[in-house]
Amino acid sequence: MLKADVLAAFQGSLDDGGGRDVLPYAMQVSVWARWAIALVAAVLLLYRPEFWFPDEPARPFLLIALVAVNGLAHARLLLRRPVTRAWLLLLSVADVVLLSAAIGIGPGFDRFVFAAYYPALAMFVLVFPSVWLALAWTSLTAAACAATTLIAAGGLDFEAGDERALLGRVVAMYVLVLCVLLITRLERERREAALARERRLHRERVELSQEVHSTIAQTAYLLVRAHQLPVLSSSAPSPAEPIATSGVAAGTPSAKSFSKAAFTKAGAPGR
Repeated sequence: MLKADVLAAFQGSLDDGGGRDVLPYAMQVSVWARWAIALVAAVLLLYRPEFWFPDEPARPFLLIALVAVNGLAHARLLLRRPVTRAWLLLLSVADVVLLSAAIGIGPGFDRFVFAAYYPALAMFVLVFPSVWLALAWTSLTAAACAATTLIAAGGLDFEAGDERALLGRVVAMYVLVLCVLLITRLERERREAALARERRLHRERVELSQEVHSTIAQTAYLLVRAHQLPVLSSSAPSPAEPIATSGVAAGTPSAKSFSKAAFTKAGAPGR
């Protein structure tokens, strides 16, 4: 099931309930969120440079990498290039790598960089609604966060309560992902129900329109036939007329022949 979801993610065939129009909007939101994070990081680097220089000189390079990746994604949006889930998955991978590197070069538990994992996970779940894929990605993100934190901190300090802090961060990731999954599933079901209702109403309107057109056509045909019948009846000869004519010709002598016979009979005695 997880393999099928991963293949569907790269092929862009996962059902998100809103079609492909969701992907450009999700990418636009994620791009502006990264610009906001980059701006905050730049302000912090410039505001108190003694916090990272000269002990952590790699931090500006991480910021440059973030700006480069986000700039590439933003340029793709501005050029109106097609946005796929593969691109959004690549951006999610870049987020996890950059955040893990930022935690790894720091003192570990003392940094608040881990908080940026949460919006990155929320954006991933919004784009990839599969439960198994979301849980798998959350597990990978939690493992990366825990590993880099432990490496940077040199292990767990049980007296300082590091294990509780690490456990709280990981549990918060899963809670956030599950909450977003439930909310997105509810919204997706409502959207699908609304689309199904709209399709049903459209189909009913089409059927009603066809019935109305059929009824109008039948009524028009009947009216035309009713108008043509009186015209045909008035122009046709009456059935009695041929019978009378034939009677005169066959059995009844005409007036001319009757007069001729009478004249012949009257003149016969004179001969």
